[in-house]
Amino acid sequence: MGLTDTRFTNPHGLDDVSLYSSAHDMAIMGQQLLRNPDLAEIAGTRDYQPGWDEPALKNLNLLLGFYPGAIGVKTGFTDLAGQTIVGAAERDGRRIIVSVMGAQTEIYGDASALLDWAFDETNSACAPVRPSP
Repeated sequence: MGLTDTRFTNPHGLDDVSLYSSAHDMAIMGQQLLRNPDLAEIAGTRDYQPGWDEPALKNLNLLLGFYPGAIGVKTGFTDLAGQTIVGAAERDGRRIIVSVMGAQTEIYGDASALLDWAFDETNSACAPVRPSP
C-alpha cells in the first residue's frame, strides 16, 4: 500500500509499545478500504439490523450523521493513541479523506474542519471520484 510509517504488531490494533502508524498512512488505509465496495458499504452504514431480535448494531462514527456527504471510514480509541478517526466525504464528484490522531476531544469537529478546509482550498480537479471496477 505504500505505507512508510506504520508497524503492526498484532491483528487488532490495540496498544502495544512497538505498534505505530501516522495519520498519512491511516488515510492511505482508509482510501484502500473505500476501494472495496463491500467494505465501503459497511463503513458508511449508520445502523444495521442483523437477523435477530436484539437491538440493531450502531456505527460509532458520528461523522456519518454530522457532516454532509460523509461516507465513513473508521473511529478508534486506545489509551496510547487517544481518540482517532479516518473520515471521508464526497462533494461535487470529489472524495476527500482525512485522519485525526491523538485527539483528547472533538475528533468530529477536527475531522469536519479538515474536510471543510480540503474542499475549500484544494483544486477541484484533484482526484475525482471514479466508480470501482
